[in-house]
Amino acid sequence: MPRKSAPLPDISFITGPDPERNRGALFAAGVSDLPPAQAIKIDRLENNPYQPRDTSDPDALAELAAVIGSQGFQGALVARPHPQRADTYQLAFGHRRRDAARSAGLTTVPVMVRDLTDEEMVEIAVTENVQREDLTPLMEARTFGLMEKELGYTHEQIAVAIGKKRGYIENRLRLLRAPADVQALVAEKPDTIRAVANLIKVRDPAVRAELIAGLRTGTLKTDDLPGLVEERLAPAKPPSTTLSREPQRVRPPGPEERASARVGRGKLANAIRTLRTYRELARERTVLSIEEYAALSELRELTDLLFTEHPAELPE
Repeated sequence: MPRKSAPLPDISFITGPDPERNRGALFAAGVSDLPPAQAIKIDRLENNPYQPRDTSDPDALAELAAVIGSQGFQGALVARPHPQRADTYQLAFGHRRRDAARSAGLTTVPVMVRDLTDEEMVEIAVTENVQREDLTPLMEARTFGLMEKELGYTHEQIAVAIGKKRGYIENRLRLLRAPADVQALVAEKPDTIRAVANLIKVRDPAVRAELIAGLRTGTLKTDDLPGLVEERLAPAKPPSTTLSREPQRVRPPGPEERASARVGRGKLANAIRTLRTYRELARERTVLSIEEYAALSELRELTDLLFTEHPAELPE
């Protein structure tokens, strides 16, 4: 359950100006309030369970390992005791420094052990990551997802907190809900983030795989997707079953069938008007709750589906 909606905490007293590359004193303030560091085996330091980053730049890691190898490990990491396993810890931050220390041949690193709550671990992970400039769209999506689900931020509040437009936030969160193959594409080619809105409309994995392959190789451009997706989603025409060149004679619908068709079209038109009205009203809102946004997203998908399957029957 979302717990709060507040400005992101200032953790500079823990992380310093650059927690991954700090070569001097790690703590700029509040030193007297921190516990003394103790040497802990690197193999006992697990990741922050809320860390959205899952990769590190190998070249940057090697560079940091070389610095640690020549100058030693500067400062200290911060971790909490593992909630389930004794003599094991969860890093609050500094995963790359831990990995670089391991690459440099160190077996232990200085660590300050603090009793941090889950919420504090989330806040540290979020704050550390939103301050970085090398996040991929998928890492950004995971960070914004933490802010939304764990800290209770609305999309508007996330946008204000990181200085981006709301559409930027929603594009990343859409990626977070996308199928795994779409996420893998954006992880490999971050510039395909614009393709996500169209790819998620394709429910058939085989068709989606074909489109993704085209985007990967460059034979398909993102701007080509809307037309292709619309074409793929269009209902297929049934094959002709007659070998004769004579035109087929189709029995005209009777009065009851015509009346039923009119009723059906009327109901569909009313449904579309209701959906359009709701959507327009929702667009006028500056802030939407998580539940309202989810409901609005479902309505958008429904209207898109109806426009695709019944274009001739919809009201103007």
